[in-house]
Amino acid sequence: MIIKESKESLIGMINSLGLTDTSKMLGLPIYEVLRLSGYEVTSEIIPELTSDLIIDGLLPSKHKEFTIGYDSDGILSWSTLDPIRTKYKNKNLSELLIVYATPYWDGDNVLPFDIEFYEASLGKDDNVLEDQPLAGEFGAVKLPSKFKNLEEYITFFNEKYIPKVYKMIMNNILPLIRDRYFN
Repeated sequence: MIIKESKESLIGMINSLGLTDTSKMLGLPIYEVLRLSGYEVTSEIIPELTSDLIIDGLLPSKHKEFTIGYDSDGILSWSTLDPIRTKYKNKNLSELLIVYATPYWDGDNVLPFDIEFYEASLGKDDNVLEDQPLAGEFGAVKLPSKFKNLEEYITFFNEKYIPKVYKMIMNNILPLIRDRYFN
């Protein structure tokens, strides 16, 4: 009974003050207020929430050859630290790239894909090609508008967002960039 009353009291605070102010007032991260209250996760809070979860190690900051993290502008990027070594049309490539894939950018229910940086070295001669930002060229994917609770959002991030972004980079974005340079 006490737990139920505490949860209801916390939800009342959130409804009255808002999630961010409740978090500040209690001295707890937003994700902890969400966990304790069972409050729904909406698209407006996801960028800040995701950043906190990654920084505190509750969401992955790496996936295969990519590191995942937020920059100072609140953009979630996927960056290669070591080159991706591939064979493309009988050419040995070493590729570095940074892809912006910020779920719920500006509170919208979309996941846009933008290239911030691409560099490829060709085989033995180390002929380096660089690309300028290609913002908006790679489209966006529609996302759910809200989640029942924090647990549902974390499951979505791990089981839907990460595989979707990785697949988009490896199967769509990189082939398009390669075709642009090497055809």
